Amino acid sequence: MRNWQYKLLALLLAIFVWYLISGREKVDYWMEVPLEVESLPNNYIITGGLPSKIQVRVRATRAVLERLQQGKYSYSLDLSKIKIGQNVIVLDGEAIKLPLPVEVVSFLPPRLEINIDKIAHKNVPVVVDWKSSVRHFERYFKVEEVSSIPNKILVRGPSKILNDVKKIKTKKIIINPFEKCSFEEMVPLDLLPEINSEIGSVDVKIMLSPKRKEFWIVRNISVENKLKKRKIYLKPSKCRLYISVPLYLMEENKWKKDFKVFVDLQNKGKGKYEFPIQVRRSKDILILEKKPMSAKIIIK
Repeated sequence: MRNWQYKLLALLLAIFVWYLISGREKVDYWMEVPLEVESLPNNYIITGGLPSKIQVRVRATRAVLERLQQGKYSYSLDLSKIKIGQNVIVLDGEAIKLPLPVEVVSFLPPRLEINIDKIAHKNVPVVVDWKSSVRHFERYFKVEEVSSIPNKILVRGPSKILNDVKKIKTKKIIINPFEKCSFEEMVPLDLLPEINSEIGSVDVKIMLSPKRKEFWIVRNISVENKLKKRKIYLKPSKCRLYISVPLYLMEENKWKKDFKVFVDLQNKGKGKYEFPIQVRRSKDILILEKKPMSAKIIIK
């Protein structure tokens, strides 16, 4: 093989020239960078049109791009001259600090349409948002109290949105008055995403009570806990009661279930006694009057 040394040298020179040319050749590369807002006036607020990141198309040699991919960069968005309303901002390559000799070719999106509003403050009433899980609630129950502490709050947000805010509701509360007629807890406020408040919840108090019917009844007096083979003489044998019954217990005379008037003899032996007249009943039935209050007992 003749002149192989020259051929090898030519090959090495060709590889070297290719390396020089390819190393200096510039290519395009898309990179994603976050937006950092600067100099926004204190009484202004961004209400829309601001993405968290943008796409940047850059141009550089492959060697520079390899180093570029290892760094962290951001776009500094200067809003010092922003105005209320919609602002069209054309993105500028100088706002992103990239190492030389990287060239910024374009952005995606090429411009931003940012909406700005003035920050407003407003005192609004708090409305407790609640409902009962019981059907025909109004028929059987009444509302004694619905309140919150505080009953007014100071909210902050864009003036255009805040102008339409007349009240702030709490999160929905569901109450079953058959289980409990009172509710007192801290409940979160149901705020719009654009609105904030110094407090996130209020102390809510809800007091309900059953609607009632009051009437007189007469019941026989029974005896309990008596010794066997003893004769009992009871005076009087009946008792008059003025009772208050929830309306939901009036249906089908449910109130009569487990309703009993009695005296407890406490296993007493022979003798004369006087025992209080007791009433066993549902916890929701109130005894307003009882005549007589006690009964005289003779045990033989």
